Formats: sequence, C-alpha cells, structure tokens
Amino acid sequence: MDTMGFVLLLLISFFCIEIFCMYIVTHRLARQKAAVCHLKHCSETYQLRIILNEWNIVVQEARRTRDYFDRIERGEENQQLNNFLSKL
Repeated sequence: MDTMGFVLLLLISFFCIEIFCMYIVTHRLARQKAAVCHLKHCSETYQLRIILNEWNIVVQEARRTRDYFDRIERGEENQQLNNFLSKL
C-alpha cells in the first residue's frame, strides 16, 4: 500500500470515528433531554396531587361548616343541645 492510499484510509477512518462520536453524543443528549422531561412531569404530577388533596380538605371543611350553619338555621342544633341538657 502506498503512502497516499494509507493517508486516505486514515482520513476516512478518522471521519467515520468522528461521525460515530457525534452520533453517540447526540444520542446521549437526547436521552438526557427525555430524562429531564420525565422528571419534570413527575414533579408537576406530584405537586398537582398535593394541591388537589389540600383543595379537597378545604372543600370538605367548607361543606361541614355550611351544613352546621344550615342546621342552626333550621333549629336542629338547638334541639339536640336541649335534649342532651334535659337528660342531665
């Protein structure tokens, strides 16, 4: 093999290695980007779950409060208190 052919073969092999390395880097960056997107999605889902649970607790307390005042307006609460006091 003459020196010109060897140099040409060497340049082609370096070019192939460079293309392969670029492919590896691009693939790794794509995997990292996908991992970051997945972690963000998990974090947002967790935060939304916390917000919805807290909102549900507030709604339940509001419903209990509303029911309590509705019972007071109808006089049911006073009757229960009077019944309890009369048994003492």
